[in-house]
Formats: sequence, structure tokens, C-alpha cells
Amino acid sequence: MPENRPTELRRQKCGLRSALSREERALENDVIFRKVVKLAQYQKAESILIYASYQSEADTFGLISRALCDNKKVFCPKVEEKALAFYRIKDLTELKEGFRNIPEPEGNTEKFQINGIDSPKLLIIAPGTVFDRWGHRIGYGGGFYDRFLGQYEKENRPFCVGICYACQLTEKIEPMDHDISMDLVIHS
Repeated sequence: MPENRPTELRRQKCGLRSALSREERALENDVIFRKVVKLAQYQKAESILIYASYQSEADTFGLISRALCDNKKVFCPKVEEKALAFYRIKDLTELKEGFRNIPEPEGNTEKFQINGIDSPKLLIIAPGTVFDRWGHRIGYGGGFYDRFLGQYEKENRPFCVGICYACQLTEKIEPMDHDISMDLVIHS
């Protein structure tokens, strides 16, 4: 039966995610990391939009470091007036505590422009609290990624990957009209 209780499901899956031990988290992060860097879309990407992981989220700092070493342009999100803006970082030290204490760039570097990069050369890695196998996601309730991705015409949208731990998967999420699905969900 489809899940249609986002708040309850979000709370449940965040609880399971937080309950993972340090060792479990390290193993699962390694699985996710290896799957992402093997993706053809990662290999082809010249630029990557990727969130900076926070608290018990699947780690993105290893992916950010690898993308920087692979000479990809890395852009991380910053909340500006209830919207996401992505700014280029060249080092992890450029991420500072920002909106809701989430690591963000300061916003004084190159800003990502939606029409500035051809979609096949761009990869987006998005967070979520719950995912299903069809790419539907439940975020944190602010709609930031849905609004950002909604700026793209569907046929021109870059490849979008959601990453999560296996405990964050559910059988089926009933998407809302404004929800933007991921092209792929990578989990441990």
C-alpha cells in the first residue's frame, strides 16, 4: 500500500538513520561512495551540485573531496530567501555553519547559473529522508530541492541522484504534484 504520511514516515526513517552505529555508517557510506563514482553520469560530469551532509545523513564529504580531486566543478547549496543557490567550492574548508546549522558555502564565489552548464555535463546529488525505488523522495519539508529542480524544463533537467542508507527506503511514496523525482536512488 502506498505511503502517504510524509511527516510520520520522515520521523521514522530519520530515527532509523540516526540509530546506525558509527561502524555501520562507515560501511554504508563506503558502499554509496563506490556506487556514485562508478556512475557514467559522474564520470561524464564536469560540474556537480551536491549537498554538504549534516548530522546522520549519508556522507557527502568523501564525494565532494573525490570530485574536487577529479577536477570537477563542485557547487554546494546555500539557502537564500527560502530558495537554494549553489556556490562553487574548491575546498571543504569553505563550508561554514549556515541555515539550520547545515554546512554551506558563504556565497562569495562563483554562483551556479541554471542555463550555464549543459545538462549532460552536470550531475545533481540531492538529500532526502525517505526514497522509494521509483525515485520519489521525501525531503525535510521545505520544498527547497523541488523548487530548485522545478526551474528546469523536464526534458532538460540534469541527471538527479538521491543518496541514502538502506534503512531510508520504503516500498512506495505517493508523490505530490510539485514533487520532482530522482532519476536514480543510490543506497547502501
